[in-house]
Amino acid sequence: KRWWILLSLWVVVLAGVTFLARMAAQAELRSFGRFGEDVGGIPIGPTMFGSLMLFTLSLICLVVPSLSSTSVNSERDRGTLAVLQATMLRPHEIFLAKFASAMLVALAFLVASIPMTLWTMLERGVGFGRVVMVYVVLALVCAVLLSVGLATSAWLRRPALSAVMSYAVVFLLTIGTLILFGVSVITAPVERTRVDDEFGGYVTEER
Repeated sequence: KRWWILLSLWVVVLAGVTFLARMAAQAELRSFGRFGEDVGGIPIGPTMFGSLMLFTLSLICLVVPSLSSTSVNSERDRGTLAVLQATMLRPHEIFLAKFASAMLVALAFLVASIPMTLWTMLERGVGFGRVVMVYVVLALVCAVLLSVGLATSAWLRRPALSAVMSYAVVFLLTIGTLILFGVSVITAPVERTRVDDEFGGYVTEER
């Protein structure tokens, strides 16, 4: 029951976000229309689709790491990991099975967002090829996050610590890379070209 409740809540939240994005896009077009601009042929589908996919990506970064961040060390705590290791299964087979089960759950969340994506396509401006590419990228993001969760659950013995470490890695890959990019832009040397009045021509200076 909790699985269906969580999936239903996911669908309701995405539908609400898509509806709010549609209202915002229509309000923006009406504001442009007041200034005399012709907005009759401008589609609102790209705005809705971009907002939906950005929100879906944010939810994926919050939900998907929890699917695998305690899958190995929790079995060690329950005493069932030794039973698995004593079978004919190899370590990589155990890893792939856990990865596949978590990936199916993550893909179920992606499939649940397809009705809202079709809604954005009906509003015009969103092509089928773009939708396919975005969903492929989201699936790859889910695979990377699940792999990170499995790695932390295998390296760390405590489930709580591995869950925290998984979200720390996600933070470094998302917000941390933006901070690093901003710092690198500020500290990077800047080349400026000026005219040399004494000898003529151009001189490049680096700061």
